Amino acid sequence: MKVDSLLLQAVGPGGILSADFTKVLDGLDLLLPKSLDIKLETQYRLLTRLSSAALTHIDVQLNVACQNLDKEGKAQKYREAKDHLQSFQQEAQQNMQELESMVRNNIKNTKDFLSDLLETGKLKDLILWTAYVLEDIQKTKKQSGETRFTKLYERLAAPGPWFVEHIIPMDESFEHKTKEVVRSLENAYRQTMRVSSNNPNFSGGPMQETLRVHHVLYSRPGERYRRFLQMLVIHLIGRSRLLPYKLARWGKGIVKAVLESQSKTKSVLQSCWKKAPADTPLIDILMEALKSEEVITDLAERQMKPQHDLMALLEADITKMTTVLEQTIDHTFKDTRSNEEILQTYEPQSRDINRFLGQLAMFHLTSTMRYKYDLDSIPGWEYTRNRLGGGSFGEVFRVQVPRKGEEAKEAALKIGVCPYDITTTETAWDFLKEEGNLWKLKGEHIVEYYGTACRKERHGLRLGLVMELCEGTLEERIVGNKDHNPAWWGADPVKQAAAFSYTQNLAVQLCEGLKHIHGEGYIHRDLKLINVLVTRDNTVKLADVGLTKREESITGTIAGTPLYAAPEVKERKLYDKSADIYSLGLILWEMWYGVPLYGLEDEVYSKRLEEDLKRGRDIQMPRWEGTVPPIPEWTRLIHDCLKKDPKRRPKIQECLDRISALAV
Repeated sequence: MKVDSLLLQAVGPGGILSADFTKVLDGLDLLLPKSLDIKLETQYRLLTRLSSAALTHIDVQLNVACQNLDKEGKAQKYREAKDHLQSFQQEAQQNMQELESMVRNNIKNTKDFLSDLLETGKLKDLILWTAYVLEDIQKTKKQSGETRFTKLYERLAAPGPWFVEHIIPMDESFEHKTKEVVRSLENAYRQTMRVSSNNPNFSGGPMQETLRVHHVLYSRPGERYRRFLQMLVIHLIGRSRLLPYKLARWGKGIVKAVLESQSKTKSVLQSCWKKAPADTPLIDILMEALKSEEVITDLAERQMKPQHDLMALLEADITKMTTVLEQTIDHTFKDTRSNEEILQTYEPQSRDINRFLGQLAMFHLTSTMRYKYDLDSIPGWEYTRNRLGGGSFGEVFRVQVPRKGEEAKEAALKIGVCPYDITTTETAWDFLKEEGNLWKLKGEHIVEYYGTACRKERHGLRLGLVMELCEGTLEERIVGNKDHNPAWWGADPVKQAAAFSYTQNLAVQLCEGLKHIHGEGYIHRDLKLINVLVTRDNTVKLADVGLTKREESITGTIAGTPLYAAPEVKERKLYDKSADIYSLGLILWEMWYGVPLYGLEDEVYSKRLEEDLKRGRDIQMPRWEGTVPPIPEWTRLIHDCLKKDPKRRPKIQECLDRISALAV
């Protein structure tokens, strides 16, 4: 019913306002702010994407100008950049072909699944069981019309509740593969930008604000790929005629086949309708149509519609990335202006855009972002007695967070310390990146993020991160607790075996958590004993994952604790996941002895250890009284993790396998 009709009914006789009119106004009051919020959010994301793209382009120009390349040097870099662009295009084409093949296989498997259901009679039962969606399915031909029959098929063909148990595993597998493709393409894109800028540490703008597919794959809980699928269902159900898929240029073979299949399906449906007697139920006409190869194929293809659309979105992003790379390379290396002119032009623009991005982020935090918690409604974090720990960036407190209709829940609240206590234009962008990482990185061995708490203050926002409360840290479990340190039980095989079993279990879980982070394309960057939490039931949880960074965005900056930092990090070189492996090697040393690396009482050994690490030599194990060195394989793994050359360090999966296989 139209709004104007509702308003006419809500106004009583003689123009007197009725109670219903007040309800209408209340509904409009609720709808209008939500509509405005959506529009503001859309504009914020658009401006962020545009500003980030402009900043990337400008930063490339500045990087090249600062290096004072001569004409021949520019020509050489131009050729290298073009070669990387070609490699990017080839990788993109190969990845899209793999996804297309995956969709084809999913269509075939779904077709076989539907055919089996049809042959056994289960398909009819399944459709009748969901008759609340297809409310006209049991009517006869005489009671309906051909248009209504076609509309029923449209509803059945839309991805819905009928075959969900079969479809969801394929959707999840496809989503996982698409994430891998996105990470691979982002990395290739970054590499091309680095060559174009002639700077191995160049990172460019945030890719998640550039690629629309990011908002489908990595958005917050409730808005991920499943929400995308549901929206497509809503979009399709209720159509009264067969419509071709709105696909991009990817998989032209599939597109052609889909359109041909739909045309044939329409003919089969019309034929079955005409042949059926007037008293035939619509469900039986539909079952007869599904016996044809054309209709069962079309039904299977339509179940893969969300995968089709996700590929179309990715293909559009690839086209955009390619265009950006082509324009950036040509504009950078064909620019005839002097380096001085380029610097004078772009340096002020770079500062202005960075300032504008900070303002955009602050606008988002203050005007459009929806916070789960009000900081004022969380008592206790102001008191020192509730402090669990902290560092130079923030402090963590034990708190009780309110929950609607339930008792308050115990949690941990991380609050920034001065100068990070108040979020302003200068720090808003960094906060959004940290909060975004917390939403994305979820897993059994990752501290669960509940949401953000906010309080508006005079000079900005006081923001807190509400997370799962873990009772202890790895440091508390192993340091000074000899029962958990194998080094102290060389003379007692039983106690050493028990201590090793405890240590090995925690180390395996630590590797599982790190494997999850690396698998998502991130680097932890601050792996140390106090950032590894342990719950009451001895489950290991990695904390401070908000400080993680996408691997392709690493720029050679020092993050985390220098004591645990790999040589390439300390030297401000470009680094990757292997930097975390280096930190893991030091933690494995600490776990064996139950002694933290910082503040070693044995100054002689401390200096020798520092020298060995600096020179890239295999470290010597201490011979402290009452201790025994690690078993040979534990020692070899520590040495391998601490290799000075990052390429010689093992991957996290290898570390996990080697630790799991150990025994004393």
